[in-house]
Amino acid sequence: MAASMTPLLSLVRTLRFRLWALALRARLRRAGGRLVLEAPGGTPRFHALPHVEVERLGGAGGTLTLILGRDCKLGRDLVLEVWAGADNGWSSAIGPRWSPGAGSSCRAEPSCW
Repeated sequence: MAASMTPLLSLVRTLRFRLWALALRARLRRAGGRLVLEAPGGTPRFHALPHVEVERLGGAGGTLTLILGRDCKLGRDLVLEVWAGADNGWSSAIGPRWSPGAGSSCRAEPSCW
């Protein structure tokens, strides 16, 4: 029984991640920005998906680039603050782990990599 749950849980995790990315892409588009999402290792593991605060700051339009590495593990209460009108970026290509319950926050201001 447990072996059959692993593919199902993986599918649920992938669907949740894709829906989160779709909603984020729509929020950025409404604010004048766009999303570039790279997850070369597949769906990252997460306790809870990050909350993204989209600020209508910057110029006429910018790009949020998120690069999530193969071993990236997102924790609870992770908040990313981005400017819709500027280029923002956050990379976890080397696989950092944001610990659950730590209340981590990352302000991805223009040119903040």
